Amino acid sequence: MFPTRLNLLLPEKRKHLSFMVNVQFIKSVLQLFVITFCLIAIMLLGGEWVLQTHFASISQNISAISSQHSNTNQTIIHINTSLEKIDFYQKKYVLWTPIIEELFSTIPESVTISSLEISHTDGLLKLSGVARDREALLALKTSLESLPYIDTVEIPLSLLLKKELLSFSLVIPMGT
Repeated sequence: MFPTRLNLLLPEKRKHLSFMVNVQFIKSVLQLFVITFCLIAIMLLGGEWVLQTHFASISQNISAISSQHSNTNQTIIHINTSLEKIDFYQKKYVLWTPIIEELFSTIPESVTISSLEISHTDGLLKLSGVARDREALLALKTSLESLPYIDTVEIPLSLLLKKELLSFSLVIPMGT
C-alpha cells in the first residue's frame, strides 16, 4: 500500500513552496559551480606560479651557460678568422722552387744572368745578364719560349746588331 499523504496547504502556498524548493536547488547547484570554479582558479594560479618559477630558473641557467661559453665562442671565432686568412694566403701561394729550377736549367751556358726578378702580381719576369754572342742570346730566347709559363720573348733590335758580349735586360710577360 501506498502511504497516504495529507496535504493541508493551500494551492498558492503549495506552489510557493515548490518554487522555493526549486530556488534552493538552483542556489545549491550555483554554489557548487562557484566552489568548483574557485578550486580550478586556485589550481591554475598555483600552476602559473610553478611555471613562472621554472621559467625563471631555466632563464638563469641559460644566461649562466652562455656567459660560461662566451669565451669559448670568442676563441672559436678567432680561430675561424685565422683559418680563413691562412686559406686565403695558401690559395695565393706559388711554389717558386720548381719554376726557378726549370728556368735556370733552360738558360744556355754561354749566357750569364746577373739579376732575376719574378713579379707574381704583375705577371712579369725581369731578366738581366750578359750573352757571349748573338747566337747565345737567340738560344736564350728560344729556350725561354719553350717554357710553359712564357709565351713570347721580345729582344730589342739594338741588341741583335751587336756580335759579342751582349748586355741585355728583358722584361718578359708570364702566363699562368
